[in-house]
Amino acid sequence: MYLIDSITGNIIYSIVHRRTRCPCQVVHSENSIIYSYYNDKMRRNEISSIELYEGFNQINSTAFSSIGRDLWAVPSVEQNSFIFPTGIGIMTDTETMKGITSKHILISLPTGGILELPRAFLDPRRPIKPTQEHAEEGLIPYVPELPIPSETIINYNQTVFGVRGIVTAPASLESTSLICVYGLDIYYTRVTPSKTFDILKDDFDHLLIMAVLLLLIIMSYLVKYLAAKKSLNAAWK
Repeated sequence: MYLIDSITGNIIYSIVHRRTRCPCQVVHSENSIIYSYYNDKMRRNEISSIELYEGFNQINSTAFSSIGRDLWAVPSVEQNSFIFPTGIGIMTDTETMKGITSKHILISLPTGGILELPRAFLDPRRPIKPTQEHAEEGLIPYVPELPIPSETIINYNQTVFGVRGIVTAPASLESTSLICVYGLDIYYTRVTPSKTFDILKDDFDHLLIMAVLLLLIIMSYLVKYLAAKKSLNAAWK
């Protein structure tokens, strides 16, 4: 596996996975690269995750320039591998309008399910022995095998076999990503990786909010009237 800078042609990072073979899937998103392969030696599917950073020190600059930066500087690289307990078909990531919402990885399974795996499970910085600093950052303790909880299968009991591709697109809401799976069948749905933070709940009390706003409007006019009356009385003294 080679990571090559397309501007300078430098090899940024390389790693060798011995006794492995295809099928392989690659997902490139922002500063991370996630790819899958089959390990012949251990007879299992594995997923490796790579993340690139400019350094270990926080840079508080509000501007970025691809011209002014040091083109020969080698970024810091974090890499880790995970065991995936079943076969891997197509792999891609969710997409939202502004890119603020957390990224989730979508994986088609041999059973016909579509797995929505949170990106945090594939973070190469997951510590074996987490500290308080890791907990504050929200890093999950490292476990070699990735989970497949039933609640993360986004197509529920509607199996989709022979998946040839998964297309993701942003919705008009930042919290929502649109998913289209095609193959022998076509399956369409939407997911909310960071929950519906920009949508009001169904049980939201609209009447209470309207009553409070109406009360505030009445009170503002009342205060305005009393202030004008007080000013008038003061002028006659």
